[in-house]
Parts: sequence; structure tokens; C-alpha cells
Amino acid sequence: SNPPLAQEVLERIESAGYRAYVTGGYVRDALLGLAPQDADILTDCPPLKLRELFPEITENSTYPGIFHRASRGCNLHLMPQLPEQLESYK
Repeated sequence: SNPPLAQEVLERIESAGYRAYVTGGYVRDALLGLAPQDADILTDCPPLKLRELFPEITENSTYPGIFHRASRGCNLHLMPQLPEQLESYK
């Protein structure tokens, strides 16, 4: 199961008509039975729409195009990518 903040973000993106997937270390930790503290979310939602959906997100200054949201003990990294780029995150 996803942390509440990650689930909320997934649902908000999907209700706007886009796809979103939890990837990376969160998935590994969940499979190992550990309690992940952050989640990487890959989405086809464009950056401008992400800013509209989540006005509180900040863009990563080191990695432009990756957005950050922290709340309730969970750090999220939102990565707007084209769906065909999903392969590189598996």
C-alpha cells in the first residue's frame, strides 16, 4: 500500500486524466517489507499542469523538471516524463 501522501498524489493526477506510477526505491523497500519514507512518482502529466494540481510543489534546482513535495513524513519526487520513457525507470 502507498503512503497516504503518495496515494493522494496518484489519485489527484489520475483524476485529472493522466497516468502516474510509483517507482524506484519505494517499490524495493515495500517488497522488502520496509517502511519507505519517500516515493518517486513518474507521470505523463505536463509540468505546468503539475504546478496547477499541486501549487505547493517546488522544482529541484539540481535536476530541472523534477518536482518535490514533502508532507506528513513523506517526501515525493514528481517526474513528468513521456509514457515511452517509463522503460528507463523499471
